[in-house]
Amino acid sequence: MITLKRTTLVRVGVASLAVAALSGSAFANQHPHPHKGSLDYLDRNSYAHNMRVLGVFQLGEERGHKLQMMAIGPRRFILQNGDVIDVSDPRVPKLVKPGAFRGSQLQVAFNKKLGKWILITGASSPITSTTATAPNGKYDDPSLIEKTRQGPGLRGIRVWDATDPTSIILLSEFSTDGGDPKRKVQAGSGTHRNYYDGGDYAYLDTAPDDSFVNMESPIRWHGNGIMVVDVSDPANPKQVAMWWVPGQRTGEEAQYKAWREYGDKVSFTSLHGPMYAPKKVEDGGKLGYSAYGSFGMLIHDLSDIRNPRLVGRFTPDTKYTRGTVIAFHTIDV
Repeated sequence: MITLKRTTLVRVGVASLAVAALSGSAFANQHPHPHKGSLDYLDRNSYAHNMRVLGVFQLGEERGHKLQMMAIGPRRFILQNGDVIDVSDPRVPKLVKPGAFRGSQLQVAFNKKLGKWILITGASSPITSTTATAPNGKYDDPSLIEKTRQGPGLRGIRVWDATDPTSIILLSEFSTDGGDPKRKVQAGSGTHRNYYDGGDYAYLDTAPDDSFVNMESPIRWHGNGIMVVDVSDPANPKQVAMWWVPGQRTGEEAQYKAWREYGDKVSFTSLHGPMYAPKKVEDGGKLGYSAYGSFGMLIHDLSDIRNPRLVGRFTPDTKYTRGTVIAFHTIDV
């Protein structure tokens, strides 16, 4: 296996990494993270340099979810939190279809083989978020784990035909635990951040069952791994591979205890950002890059898509990866 140094990554520009460190005592995930230089007041000013705001959409409304853009001729549409927004004229963004689809985690891409825009949205279980009364999440309030376990609804993905953004059609639902996606209560974490580029495969961030619970972070019960799903027929997704770091599952105690993060109750020992494959496997692409939380950036050989093989890893010092922050959050290649 190749071990990469930070200088190597900077030189070749393999990936942009989100690496953060906590100093002093840990703060709860959904509460402020003050650091040296933090302001002690709320700055209400806006700042811009060499740019200007052309348009504003729904001023004052909460739009805090992922978004993707699609292009049809000269028209541009943003898909976000179920809504379709026409931004062809960026000075006058318009809501053209509210509630067009379900899901706030999304990927949309044009599938050349099908001649269609395919949208994939994620569905997940409730997480063990920190609260004012439980700043250490599941460790302070074990009932949060039961809330995760019993949370109703799909845990997986929904696949849509978005070719006509004003009439998006649901093609299929896929549960990452392998069962009927219509069941009220399902196992595992569902999916959080996925990757789809219009090709034959989607790369999901998931724990497919409740054995994936050797997760140190207080803000999650499950620790996710990499699932590859064949979506060449969007109406019939099929799992083709599942990969995880040894030790993530119950029954893998020897590997778990060998982690440098073992027992620290803060490190994000899970995939977070999805695996990114910069070139489609069916077009000869061979590598996938994953933001794997406290474990760093992982690189897999996808030559045999059914058996992803770890070939490279970049793991910084624990001073950069230990803590309730998600050290490696997302990678773009």
